Amino acid sequence: MDLDKCIKALRNAAADTSDKLPGLAFYLFGSCARDEPWPEDVDVLIVYPLHIDPRAVRDSFTACMREFPLHLFLASRQEAAEHRLVELQNAVAITWNTAT
Repeated sequence: MDLDKCIKALRNAAADTSDKLPGLAFYLFGSCARDEPWPEDVDVLIVYPLHIDPRAVRDSFTACMREFPLHLFLASRQEAAEHRLVELQNAVAITWNTAT
């Protein structure tokens, strides 16, 4: 897997999805977040507000999931806070340049 290409595609998908569905937060966790060499997959946590249908979020990553071994984990803000998902998984925020 070309990890740099995967992360770039993931950032693009996250930016596009955020434009359509504001209020989402994206995180890497697992081996990619720990900078382990040669990860076999990319674990992504997507935190969404309750008014957003998580199926719409998942569906926006379909093309990315076809090309790369992504494992999406979706959690509402309440679930993420209650279970301290970001903290306990040592998740790293996915950011992108919003400048044109």
